[in-house]
Amino acid sequence: PDLSVDAKRRLALALARCHIAASGRPLAPCHPNATVKQCTSVMSSEAFVVYTEFTTHVDSICFFLRSDLWRATTAAVVDSLQGAARTTTDRLQAHIVSQSELLKNQELSLRHERELLLSEQALLQGMEAADLKLSQYLSTSCA
Repeated sequence: PDLSVDAKRRLALALARCHIAASGRPLAPCHPNATVKQCTSVMSSEAFVVYTEFTTHVDSICFFLRSDLWRATTAAVVDSLQGAARTTTDRLQAHIVSQSELLKNQELSLRHERELLLSEQALLQGMEAADLKLSQYLSTSCA
């Protein structure tokens, strides 16, 4: 698809000469090392029209091949991007689940801390009450 202008013209010339020869039409001589200009300058008008048609066809084929390659490359890039998006979505979903579990565990931990605090307060009140009763008992029994 990325042929130089000269390569495209040489291909069109070769195709035109092949077509003219296969059709049994007279063919002007053209040395293999001659330039395209040298070969086309000795062509009949009819042969030059055939060459011009093949030049257009070669350009069209090159354009088609470039377009086809671009479409294939673009499709591959889009597929790759879709795969990356799916992977990212899956990872985000996993992080969401993980964060949800972490939040539940934190809430459970907080509830246990509150229960421990309440138990600690009840124990402290019980100890204060026991201390008060012991003090009262000692003050009445020692007196």
